[in-house]
Amino acid sequence: MQKFRPSAEFWSAIIFTLLLGLYERWLFPVEMPFLPEQLPHYLQWIAQGGCVLLTAGYIGFSFTCRKTVRAAFLGLFVIAVLAEYGSHYSVGRFSVSDDYDMVLQLFDPTLYKNALFGFSGRVWPAGALPILSYAGALFGLRPLKSRQSGGFRRFGAILLTAVLFFSALYPFSSGSFLTLSLAADLRSFTFLGWKYAMLYRGPRLAVPAISASPPDKNIVFIVDESIRGDHLSLNGYMRPTTPYLEALQSQGLLYNWRDSASGATASTNSNTLLLTGVYQLPDEAQQTRKAPTIFAYAKAMGYHTIYLDLQMNRRWLMSESDFKLVDEWHTVQEFLAGGEYQVDMIAAQWLYDKLRAAPGNFVWINKAGAHFPYLERIPPGDATWQPVLTDGRYYPADQVRLVNTYDNILNYNLEHFFRALARPETLKNTTFIYTSDHGQTLSEHGETWPQTGPTRNEARAPILIIQAAPLNVDTRYKASHQNLFATLLDMMGLPQEYRRYPYAVSLLKATASLSRPRYYVVGDLTSRLRGHLYNFDSP
Repeated sequence: MQKFRPSAEFWSAIIFTLLLGLYERWLFPVEMPFLPEQLPHYLQWIAQGGCVLLTAGYIGFSFTCRKTVRAAFLGLFVIAVLAEYGSHYSVGRFSVSDDYDMVLQLFDPTLYKNALFGFSGRVWPAGALPILSYAGALFGLRPLKSRQSGGFRRFGAILLTAVLFFSALYPFSSGSFLTLSLAADLRSFTFLGWKYAMLYRGPRLAVPAISASPPDKNIVFIVDESIRGDHLSLNGYMRPTTPYLEALQSQGLLYNWRDSASGATASTNSNTLLLTGVYQLPDEAQQTRKAPTIFAYAKAMGYHTIYLDLQMNRRWLMSESDFKLVDEWHTVQEFLAGGEYQVDMIAAQWLYDKLRAAPGNFVWINKAGAHFPYLERIPPGDATWQPVLTDGRYYPADQVRLVNTYDNILNYNLEHFFRALARPETLKNTTFIYTSDHGQTLSEHGETWPQTGPTRNEARAPILIIQAAPLNVDTRYKASHQNLFATLLDMMGLPQEYRRYPYAVSLLKATASLSRPRYYVVGDLTSRLRGHLYNFDSP
């Protein structure tokens, strides 16, 4: 019987894996627990040991392959390291499957460019050491010719092993236990594959035509981007960021639910909840993919439906069949004539003319708002509060510049947008319902990320109703995104018997005594394991 004799490749793989683990623990000593891992501790240790062996196997196999195959091993390693380091610098942890789900849904070169530039100052230097070390070892070692067989089969074999290993963990794990960057990346993609395989892809519940005559008013639902409610002077903030909205309130035209909560801290999740009105989470029954959208109800009530997407040029929020209920779809490229910081204002002027021309429109707007990177959201040199950020990178350590820049954006954007849109000519026959998809951290407690995390500041979203006709509402009610769908249905006059889901109470009917604890979700909407609910009202 031949004795096992560890080769140079074997020892190189073991040593490299151990050094990689030590380096990453030194580089990232703290892991933000966005999603608590549901595996018991002893199973986490076993899973972590498996990830170490998997990484060592990946490195070891690569050392025994010919150069073309080694290039494939190196390419995947580079992608994994840069992606995971970027994830850690942007959200304080390695990736989970929902991160890649969001990336694939929001497949837009501009967003990718902004994310890459915003955190590249730290990602590239940090990733250079493991990448260059691996490349040097990979192309510096010369294995015996007898050990260079297999080629791409070995590459496929190690990937198949990873898929099988993480597939075995999928029914039990949140996919957030501590591990190496390469293993974290393979884990996220395996978990995402299983999620996609289990998604409901059938039709939504239909809503029959209810009203034959066109409505005599307009409803405009404005979903802003990254607007934090407690940074509006309308809500008592120390800086005058919203003077025009305050003027509307003083005239009795604006109703404000202060300290409101979003349904999620990631754009895709919060918009999905707003679109469908689903609020019973986690959504394991996938009602967000089955319940009618707000556009279905608007069409049933005879509205002309318009979707203004001032962030994207592709379909992301709704499916192909959902878009059949949208009469007009306009994207950001139609409103870029004045630069990115003017997109919302140009769209507001366009919509002002549309609303004046004829009633009977239901409009959903996804504004550009205060989306990071911040400097693209304000004209150069137009800053009331100084000093401000000087480039598009996210600097948690320079919180004063971060907050100043953000407040300047709120003042510029909200003031010009609402002055262009909410005027006497439109207010006489239009109701505006306004919120934001989520808030921002502004690194108040050292956070390295702007949104998608678990902090309360990320869930602070304003909720306003603006209209000329007086409303009898109780703004002391603790409002959240979950109340907005039924509010829109009430505004449309939709009878209760046509509502296909038990929606939360409408703001037109809610009173302070009906207030309940509010929750927002971080992670996967449809999974109890990979999504976590946080209490907005907890101390």
